[in-house]
Amino acid sequence: TSWAWTFTDGTPSTYNLQGPVNVTYNTPGTYSVSLTVSDGTTNDTEIKTAYITVNGLTADFSGDPTTLVAGGSVIFTDLSTCNPTSWSWSFPSGNPASSNDKNPPAITYDTPGTYTVSLIVGDGIGTDTKEILDYITVTDIQYCTSHGNAIEHWIDYININGTYNFSGSSGATGYEDFTGIVFNLESGSAVPLTLTPGFASRSKFQYWRIWIDFNNDGDFTDAGEEVFAANKKKTAVSGTITIPQGLNTTTRMRISMKRSAIPLPCEIFSIGEVEDYTVILSEPVPQPPVADFTSDKTTIGIGETVQFTDLSANYPTSWAWSFQGGTPDTNNNQNPSVVYNSIGTYDVSLTATNAQGSDAITKTAYIVVSDNPPPQYCVPVVSNLDDYINSITIGTVTHNSQQGISGYTYYTSPSFTFTPGNTYSVSLSPFNASNKNFWRIWIDFNNNGLFTDAGETVLTANNKKGTVTGNITIPLGVDAVSPDRMRITMKTGSSPGSCDIGFNGEVEDYDVNYSAGGDVLSPVIPESLDVHIYPNPAKDLLHIRVAGNSGDVSVKIYNAMGSIIDSYIQDKPDNQIDISNYLPGLYFIYVNDDDKMVLQKFVVK
Repeated sequence: TSWAWTFTDGTPSTYNLQGPVNVTYNTPGTYSVSLTVSDGTTNDTEIKTAYITVNGLTADFSGDPTTLVAGGSVIFTDLSTCNPTSWSWSFPSGNPASSNDKNPPAITYDTPGTYTVSLIVGDGIGTDTKEILDYITVTDIQYCTSHGNAIEHWIDYININGTYNFSGSSGATGYEDFTGIVFNLESGSAVPLTLTPGFASRSKFQYWRIWIDFNNDGDFTDAGEEVFAANKKKTAVSGTITIPQGLNTTTRMRISMKRSAIPLPCEIFSIGEVEDYTVILSEPVPQPPVADFTSDKTTIGIGETVQFTDLSANYPTSWAWSFQGGTPDTNNNQNPSVVYNSIGTYDVSLTATNAQGSDAITKTAYIVVSDNPPPQYCVPVVSNLDDYINSITIGTVTHNSQQGISGYTYYTSPSFTFTPGNTYSVSLSPFNASNKNFWRIWIDFNNNGLFTDAGETVLTANNKKGTVTGNITIPLGVDAVSPDRMRITMKTGSSPGSCDIGFNGEVEDYDVNYSAGGDVLSPVIPESLDVHIYPNPAKDLLHIRVAGNSGDVSVKIYNAMGSIIDSYIQDKPDNQIDISNYLPGLYFIYVNDDDKMVLQKFVVK
């Protein structure tokens, strides 16, 4: 019923109501707060010692980098508190040597040594000073000489973290000083790269090395400074370089390509080229997350599990998922698994959070659950799009696709219609006619989501330059019920699989349908004969339900080649058959009641 507050050095210094109350503190320091409460009979007091901290005007700053080579520059940033209105910087041996800006322009240091930096800030009432002794270290480093002879083989261009340098050949010099080109790389990051050779006549085996002088001591021989290696390669090479954590410096990177042998960082060799670059290594500035995610599949059958993977940027530390229609419907794991037990179309939401903030994303109608889901196809991952599929022609259909955005594209248009038993001419053209490319065409004839079954590789072409021509033949007895998937892959330098990861080239998918003709099972869709088969895919038992029909029906089962493997008369609406001796693959079930017919397909797993 009563309250007695005491606010040491606050205004007001006491207060006798429950609150809340605004208290102003005008003097820097650390202060206690006490509260005594009473119910008219007994009292109790709480004292919080050093509870309120009042900051005054405080000078503070940072510089990036703090270790650099003579001639390099430092960016200084004011971090002072309590809203200063004036700044006085001092940079001994820097150019300029002083500044009155809040965040001064880049300061250049031309002379090796260690240098102090100071900052005085004011707010019209008082000032505060911060000085850091020997804060800036400037080195005078002379790197060893290394070169080849680039008349026959050279470094044509490089791509590091999305930044290209098209250098071409340095001729007999065999060396290019590109230290005027700066790559800004974050400490603790994995940086993607592609290195592409050039050659005057035939390509021969090349050996690549990249070194970064992480400790700025003028050599590339310390542990961990060789950051990339690729041996015995004739075409472009791709990979990543890992930058250690905690680095803030400007230093040198050396790229060396030598024919037929491994290069050393300080070597004179006969054929190849060396290039030097500048890299600025800095710790990442903390940022709030950018929420994103993916899943291993988005269209599933009842009771299937979906594995979700967090793709959020900027290192979130907590995750809040919401799964409409899923079990569980919420989850706080980074990469949860969720089961869907009911037919429907469902949203998925993710909120990602770190110390800098939160971000949310909702993917509407992301998960589709059905009783007969279409197959899910793997998605290849292309790491380098220096060469790509420029155009294709199969039969009379031409598609000038040119370069896709990601290296993999599923084109719903155009689609292809083939007649089983027929042969079709093929012409495949790459963007770069000088590369030696490997081509494959697959068609998923049994519609099981894979391209690895027997007979599904319909075209192979290895180590070919320029346009490739050939033929594909569509076998008899293929699926005529729904579209199949055709995959066309071009890979530079080696043979592709149907779902490779991390290669130079491109992948395109198309839909395939089949016309009447040949030995193809063509369905007749009835008006009222209603046939349900489940589960699909099936393993041991297959249930067949014929609704809306009271008489006997004839049931025949065909394999994917069109041969009858089972037949019987079904005299009741529901029946089940043993398929445990069926081989895995695609099958057709044909139901006829002498008036209407229906053809459906099922998969044995």
